[in-house]
Amino acid sequence: MNVSDVVGRAARRRASWSWLDSKRVMEELAGRCALDLDWDWEAPEGWGSLRRGNEDEAIVSGDLPLCVTLAGSPTARAAAELGCEVITVSSWVAPELSCSPEVLGEAFGHPEGFSSMDVEEFSGQDLWFATV
Repeated sequence: MNVSDVVGRAARRRASWSWLDSKRVMEELAGRCALDLDWDWEAPEGWGSLRRGNEDEAIVSGDLPLCVTLAGSPTARAAAELGCEVITVSSWVAPELSCSPEVLGEAFGHPEGFSSMDVEEFSGQDLWFATV
């Protein structure tokens, strides 16, 4: 699934989004969906993880209105209602995503992680690792 449009929309909305907006979304998703939130408030990280038990159910960007979530999770709809662009994945490790390098650069800059990531075939976990 090509996510260039979704990631591009999130990147274009960056100017009107802050880590406080991301914090609000993460806290609201945790409450609405009965999830545990893992994010360092003192040094805002690139992504906050919303977990059910030991498993990530969703991740929310600390810089962009962007949420990546497991398909079928209530977090997908809730994140959209809270103003996020949403990418759904069947699993965190399935290489089912693609995105243009230009859009990834616009959204995340050019982290070193992109040098080893295949932009034609990557997983939600790959995106997370490349941009943390």
